[in-house]
Amino acid sequence: MVARAMTALRRSVAGAVASPAGQALPAALIAAHLRRAFGRTDWLVEGREALAEEAQAGPVILVLWHGRLMCAARFWNTGWGPLTTLTSQQYPGRLAGQALRRFGLGTRAMHDRRPNRGESLALAREMRAGMSMGVAVDGPLGPARKAKTVPLDWARLTGAPIWLVGFSATRFWQMDSWDRLVVPRAGGRACLLYRRFGTVDKRATAEVLEAERARLEAELDAVTEAADSRMGHAGPIC
Repeated sequence: MVARAMTALRRSVAGAVASPAGQALPAALIAAHLRRAFGRTDWLVEGREALAEEAQAGPVILVLWHGRLMCAARFWNTGWGPLTTLTSQQYPGRLAGQALRRFGLGTRAMHDRRPNRGESLALAREMRAGMSMGVAVDGPLGPARKAKTVPLDWARLTGAPIWLVGFSATRFWQMDSWDRLVVPRAGGRACLLYRRFGTVDKRATAEVLEAERARLEAELDAVTEAADSRMGHAGPIC
C-alpha cells in the first residue's frame, strides 16, 4: 500500500513538473540568465546583414548544432519576420521552447519517434505564409554533430534557403549532456557567424540529398569551429 502510494506521488510530481505551468518558472529563469549573459557580453557578428536582407524577402531556415542551441535567443531579429524553432516533445525540448518564446520566437514541438504529419502540414502552411524556421540539425537525441536531413527536406519542400549559424563564447558553462550544451556566462566575448548554405532542388534524389547532408555537416562544423577559433579556443569546445 505504501509503495503504491509513493509511486502515485512520484508520478503526480513528475506530471506537475512536466506540465506547461510547472515549466514556467524554470523557463523564466533560463530566459533571465540568457538576457543577463548576452547583455553583458561583447559581440562579434559576421554575415548578419546578408541574412537580414534575405530573411526580409522570404522565409529562411537557420541551422546550428544542438550543443550551441542557447544562442537561439540571440540569433534572430524579430523585425525580420516570424521564426519558429523546432523542439522535441520531451521535457527538455518543451522547456527550451518556453524559454525561447520569451524572446519573441515561436516553437513547434515535434515527436521524436513517430510521424509528425499534422505538425508538418501546419508548419508548411506557416512557411508558405512567410514563417522562417530554426533547427538544431543533430537533435533532439544525437549523436552529436551528425547532421540529419530535416533542414534539407524542408528546403526542398519550401524553396527556402538554408543558413548556417556558428556560435561560441569565451565564458561559459558546459552541461554533462549528450551534446555538451554550451551555456554562456556574463562577461567576456561571444560571436555569431552566419554562412549561407543555399537552396535544395525540389527534384533532388536520395543520393543527392545524402551528398548535401554530408556537405551541410562539414560546412556547419567549419563555421562552428571558426567561431571557436575567433574566441581563442584551440579546438572545438563541443
